[in-house]
Order: sequence, then C-alpha cells, then structure tokens
Amino acid sequence: MMLSRHSLARFEIMLTVAVLVVIGLLAWLNGRADSDGLRLILASVIVVTGIGLALLHRRHLWRVPIIAVLSSVALVVVFLTSPDANIPIFEEFMYLAIGAAFVWLLVWVLVRMVFPRTTAKYQALPMLILACVFSFALLASSLGAWLKAADINALPKNAIATTGAEIAALWEQPWGTRYNGIFAVGRIGDPAKRQSTGGRDYLAYYNAPRSIGFTRDSATHLPVSYVMQMADGAEIWVQGIAGRKQASNWPDCGPYLYQHCLREGDPVVIWADPGELRTVTGGEPSSALNNTRLIAYGSLDEFRTGYLARAVATARIFGWIALAFMPFSLLPAFLGWRRYRWLRTHGSDEPARITISWT
Repeated sequence: MMLSRHSLARFEIMLTVAVLVVIGLLAWLNGRADSDGLRLILASVIVVTGIGLALLHRRHLWRVPIIAVLSSVALVVVFLTSPDANIPIFEEFMYLAIGAAFVWLLVWVLVRMVFPRTTAKYQALPMLILACVFSFALLASSLGAWLKAADINALPKNAIATTGAEIAALWEQPWGTRYNGIFAVGRIGDPAKRQSTGGRDYLAYYNAPRSIGFTRDSATHLPVSYVMQMADGAEIWVQGIAGRKQASNWPDCGPYLYQHCLREGDPVVIWADPGELRTVTGGEPSSALNNTRLIAYGSLDEFRTGYLARAVATARIFGWIALAFMPFSLLPAFLGWRRYRWLRTHGSDEPARITISWT
C-alpha cells in the first residue's frame, strides 16, 4: 500500500512539473511567428514524454488514457500558439479527432478490461467482430480527415472569377472540375452607397468574441443574400453565410462595440459554388454564387497570403497525422484476431448464457 501511494505521488509530481514547463513555454511562444522550429521541438518533447510516461505506467488502467489526453491537449495548445493556425479549419478537424480519441478509449477498455474476462469459446466471434468495428471506425475517421486535408490542400488551384462572364462559364463546366468551389473577386454591395465616414452603410456585422462579458444576439446582422459587383460591372447574387466562422478578416467596425463588419463597396473574396438564379416569372437566368463557404475581406493577394495559406498549413498537419494513424487503425482488429485464436484454442466449453432456439 505504501508503494502504491509513493508511486501515485511521484506520478502526480511528474505531471505537475510537465504541465508547468509546458505552460511557461507556451506563454513565451504565443503569437511568435519566428518560433515554428521551437514549436516543433516542443511538440516532439511532448510526444516522447507522453510515450515514456505511458510505457512507465502501462500496468495502470486509467493512467495511460490520462497521459494520452493531457499530451493531446498540450499538442493542441502548442499548435494554437502559432499565428499560422486557421481556427475554423482547425475546429473542423478537431471534430474528427475527438471522435477518434473516444474510439481509442473504447479500444483501451476493450483490451484491458473486456478481453481478460472472456474465457469461453462462444465469446471468440463477438470479440473479433467488436474489434473489427472499432478498427473500421478508426480507419474511416483517419481516411475522412486525410481526404478533407487533401481537398483543402487543393484550394490554391481553385478557379478564380473576376467577371460575371467567368462565373457563367464556370457554371457550365462539369461539377467534378469545381466541386471544391471557386473564388469570386469583386465588391460587395453598391460602392455608390458607401459613406466616407461610415454610419448607415453597414451591410453585415457580427459580434467579436470576448473573453469577459456577454454579447447580444440582436447585435449580429448576417443577411441571407448579398449583391456582388464584378470587374465587368455584372451584379451577382450571393448566398449569405450562417455565422462568424464563415467570415474572415472583416474590419473592426459596426453599429456597436466589439464588432466586425462589411460596408457597401468593400473588396471581398467569396468562396462559393457558381450557380444560376432564375426568377419566378421565368425571365432570363442570371449568374449567382451558391453554397457560400466564406466571405473574406480584402484583395485576392491578401486572401492568398492570409486565410488560404493558414488553411493549407493547418490541413497539412492534420493530413500527415491522419496518414500516420491509418496503419494503427488496424491494431484493434489484430488484437481481436489474436484473442479470437486464443479463445478458440484455449477457451472453455461453457455454453452461452443467452441462446436462441427455433421451434
């Protein structure tokens, strides 16, 4: 009992020291664009330390998952200190990562708690099937993340439209050549209505996130559609966005404090699908932008060096991680197969507790 308490105290001290060291380094690295090399070194140290602690405490049931969770959180925070992080893209990948982490936790429970309690031959096939289901879920998660990363890495190759004629031409192309959307460049709203001092020319605005205090839902205005003027004078109907995660680089302005907004005539780059707008009366169809994924303020060059560059950098990291985890996703199936073979060879002939008879 004394040894167990001593071991637990040592484990807590090691975790405390590791957390304090990581917090100190993160505070120093936060926002430093010239410290990517140090971030890579810190991430490597976290991974090696986590693996070492996991091997040291591999006989304990819950310490290994705790170490894995804390190491993962530390890696996430290290990544978020980089100015190259694209937070909306990062959040999309995190949904897949959290789901995969939950499945890995179930795999750990299966191997450490369920497998040792299976002793009968009739339990062999259910254990194998369950392990294969976990492997399939992990493989699907890794493959989905990798495919998503591949799509984002291909964004710089998206077609660019600066005129209404180009949008119409892209609409005529096969869907497979534009499934990832296009980048339309123009001015949103009517430049003639723009006021030199601002005021009533706000087209859209949203509350900026605040760490302290509350935000008013009524202080957000995101229209369901916009009109975009292209370089050739064409006016294009644009489907609106649903939330602030689909807005990028909007200036600090708006009718209230702590807001970002778009004004009449602002230069924008819109990531959307080309489409066609038809009126109810059956008039001539006009070009449109549907399924709007993003409305970014600024020029095309600013969009490329800003949002797009950060999105590609973020996707590449998760793409390599997903690719590295693909072989490991087969580990549950392999362990399930080993348990299946052992039960079929050494398992008892105990009958199943639940039987189904056909009469």
